Amino acid sequence: MFEIPCAHRIVITGTPIQNNLKEMWAQYKFCCPDVLGDEEQFEMRYEMAILGGNDKNATAQEKHVGSKVAEKLRERIKPYFL
Repeated sequence: MFEIPCAHRIVITGTPIQNNLKEMWAQYKFCCPDVLGDEEQFEMRYEMAILGGNDKNATAQEKHVGSKVAEKLRERIKPYFL
């Protein structure tokens, strides 16, 4: 799909940030490839902390960090996300 010439790319989905962070990253990679970096950057910058903070055994510190990182991610995608 990346090879199809186009001026704009749009994806429509439900609630990707709540459902699966990797799926959300893939959608942004398709529409806005520079917004969230490559998969490894995204994993290190956002995914690990968010998933760690959501783990049932997460410490209070991990929950706090995960929440802050999720907030930063929401702010980063806000201009592109309706």
